[in-house]
Amino acid sequence: MPLVINGAVVDQLPPDTRTLFETYPHFKEIAAALISQVPKVIGPLGLLYVHQREFAVTVPQDKNVSVLGTDEATTCTMAIIRHTGSGAVSLAHFDGSGLEQGVASMVRRVQELSLPIPEGRFEVYLVGGFLDRRGYSESLANQLLYALHKQPVNLHLVTACVCGEDQRSFLTKPVTLLILRT
Repeated sequence: MPLVINGAVVDQLPPDTRTLFETYPHFKEIAAALISQVPKVIGPLGLLYVHQREFAVTVPQDKNVSVLGTDEATTCTMAIIRHTGSGAVSLAHFDGSGLEQGVASMVRRVQELSLPIPEGRFEVYLVGGFLDRRGYSESLANQLLYALHKQPVNLHLVTACVCGEDQRSFLTKPVTLLILRT
């Protein structure tokens, strides 16, 4: 099943992030709102930290984990997959290594945890990377979009704060991302 953007199935992905933002300009507004948020300090209680090349999954009923977090993403891209019905959520910190397998594992695990509550949709949020001279972040963002596009379920791309759309905030510093479960 392909990615879904604004309720429409995407038959063919744009060839690069620039075309993605030209085709779907609402991602620029979403990115601007995201990067304008004031950072919050979160203590270690209930925090599950995700390192580079890792992913984690949790559900609202988990008494030990209330926050998933990762940081130090410069050329890396962080991905979140969330099922709106069950609240199951996964966070990954991708650097390109094992990307396709990582995406497939994230989707499969969120699906498994969502089986008791089939109503809802799978939402995807992408954050990170900047327009580096080598084009590494651009390549990674495109690989991630293609890996998501190949999954056996509809994945609704809600946020794409990657490459050029996040430069104003963290061009020269790493990104930190936390998911607060509610």
